[in-house]
Amino acid sequence: MTKLPLLLTRLLCRLGFHDFRVISKQFGFGAKGGVETVECRRCGVTMTRQA
Repeated sequence: MTKLPLLLTRLLCRLGFHDFRVISKQFGFGAKGGVETVECRRCGVTMTRQA
């Protein structure tokens, strides 16, 4: 993978194009299903989303 300039990576994160990695997963049944916590490798923002 090529390294992008710092200014470009910050711009991508501001526009909503994050580079997520999965931190934790919780599996469930029913309407909710599973939930995973993800973190952006570039800016460090942490989000929770349905798996």
